[in-house]
Order: sequence, then C-alpha cells, then structure tokens
Amino acid sequence: MIKGVDRYKGFGLRQEWLHRFLTHGEEWNVNSPLGNRQIEEFTRWLIDAGLWDKHGPTRLGRIMIQSGKSDSSIIWWTIWTHLSFGSPVVK
Repeated sequence: MIKGVDRYKGFGLRQEWLHRFLTHGEEWNVNSPLGNRQIEEFTRWLIDAGLWDKHGPTRLGRIMIQSGKSDSSIIWWTIWTHLSFGSPVVK
C-alpha cells in the first residue's frame, strides 16, 4: 500500500476550489461554501503544492493569487510539479 494514499480523505484538487483561493487570497476559507472537511483537505493540497504554509500564502501562492487564473495551464503545471515533490500520493 502506498503511504499516504488516504492523505486527502478522498477529495481531489478541484478547479473551483483553486479558483476561490486565487480570487479570495488569504480569505479563501472565510464564508466559504466548502465544508469543514473540504477546507481541511484543500488546505493540505495547498500546503503540498507549496502555495500555503502556517502563515498563509507562500511567495509562490501570492504570485498565483496575483494572476487569479485557475484555468491557466502554467498555474496547473506549476502546481502538479510542486505536488510531485510535496505530495506522497502524487509522487
């Protein structure tokens, strides 16, 4: 069994969640339509992708927030590249 296979509790990285992060920045989880578990697991995706840490958005996260484009191929390529190093599931 792959270590960490249940890391995200069955929640995938969803474009609408990324869109919320990119358009709301640090406040993405305030008054969010996401449930508590979804917020928790999306936060884990953001951390593993290098976009969020215990202080909020990372430098990379802030750069992506400035772009605000969740449908950009460059954004997704960057996220998946970072996940290939930071996520045991993607690795």
